[in-house]
Amino acid sequence: MLKFSICNLNQWVLDFKGNTDRILQSIREAKVSGSKYRLGPELDITSYGCEDHFYEADTYLHSWECVAKILEATANDPYCRDIVCEIGAPVMFQLTPKSPKSRYNCRILLLNGRILLIRPKIILADSGLHRESRWFFPWHSTWHLETYHLPKIVTDVCGQKTAPFGCTILKFSCNTIVGLETCEEMWIVEEGFSRPHLIYYQSGANIVFNASASHHELRKLDRRLELIGGASAHGNGIYAYSNLLGCDGGRTCFDGGAIVADRGEIITLGERFFLADVHTNTVSVKITPRTEPIIKPETCIDVDFYLLDETATPVPRIWFPQHLVEEEIANAPAMWLWDNLRRSGAGGFFLCLSGGLDSSSVACLVFHMCRRIYEEINRGNDGDGNTDVLRELRRVACESDSYTPRSPRHICSRLLTTCFLPAEGITSATTRLRATRLAKAIACKHVEVNIYYRPIFWQWDGSP
Repeated sequence: MLKFSICNLNQWVLDFKGNTDRILQSIREAKVSGSKYRLGPELDITSYGCEDHFYEADTYLHSWECVAKILEATANDPYCRDIVCEIGAPVMFQLTPKSPKSRYNCRILLLNGRILLIRPKIILADSGLHRESRWFFPWHSTWHLETYHLPKIVTDVCGQKTAPFGCTILKFSCNTIVGLETCEEMWIVEEGFSRPHLIYYQSGANIVFNASASHHELRKLDRRLELIGGASAHGNGIYAYSNLLGCDGGRTCFDGGAIVADRGEIITLGERFFLADVHTNTVSVKITPRTEPIIKPETCIDVDFYLLDETATPVPRIWFPQHLVEEEIANAPAMWLWDNLRRSGAGGFFLCLSGGLDSSSVACLVFHMCRRIYEEINRGNDGDGNTDVLRELRRVACESDSYTPRSPRHICSRLLTTCFLPAEGITSATTRLRATRLAKAIACKHVEVNIYYRPIFWQWDGSP
């Protein structure tokens, strides 16, 4: 049996220390759960939305500093050892001595203080919100491997001077074969291009891990389930998917979610729109030997590590029903608002509430954010509440450690201030009443400031 953990992380652009701490927390949670493999989201060292910061050399230097810190933990920390850790980071690589250094979106596999593989992305996302080819180069082959000379900061930690760089499969002890994909490589449909997971399954892979930073769109989950189920069915194997969570600093919202398919059947569907920074989903699957003809792989990395654990106990099935459209419309902005509020240094929201549809909808979204915060605080893993969310709420609201919200309306009274701005001769009593009633219903702080309107044109009795 293979037990692995899919970790959804709420990362922040260029927050190297915070991002590294969250990665280490997820590794320790995965290890405590008995997992032998930790799958994280795409670019979880820097977070996905760095944009033109990917041009800066410091971004790559600090990324390697974070990798070195995680490497040291996997070598010395018993709660980080004996678990394969897959993390994402940008890497610069010079293909030939005469060629310039190129930037790649990479997955880095770590185990017990060693780098097993640096795996660059083959297909870049350039549609919709994404412009990855602006910052990264695509790797040119599904099998080709090069030698990457590790920076001194990494060598000083682990003594390793080089690591394989490229795309291939990993063969662990007990003949367990793992393939890797990154986000867009599952989505792309191009004539003459074969998706990596199909090639790896044909070469004997038992399981393919996909690390993604897939933004939220209404009903996009349906397409993900279709692609993941299809990939697993076509390869007659297991496919595992992890996604980034929350707002990482821009306008994009990532909805998280863990998905696992076994031979075409979706067996794990994790929760989305999670407010905690780290959400770990532990899954156990049965690995069966491949019986169909196998195409001999061009390259392969042998890893002397038992990925399977026959003594492992099965974990309960993770299955969260899909949200209604209305729930998605409410949950995604609520998560986005909470992330921006707690990371901006602001103490709440100010909204001009006119009583019309637009401002009233925004007020309701903020109130839904408060309701989600209250639910998270009172749910927790053991019924004691999520202390991380409660601590963040106390900091944002400038409350003491003894503060505990009594209801969503209690939270809203701390985080939302609305203002009605009536103009003489223009504002109606109806809109004033609507604004007042809504503010009272959600218990926000509500004020009214009169705007004295004076006509300025002579045809409206103003000055000529």
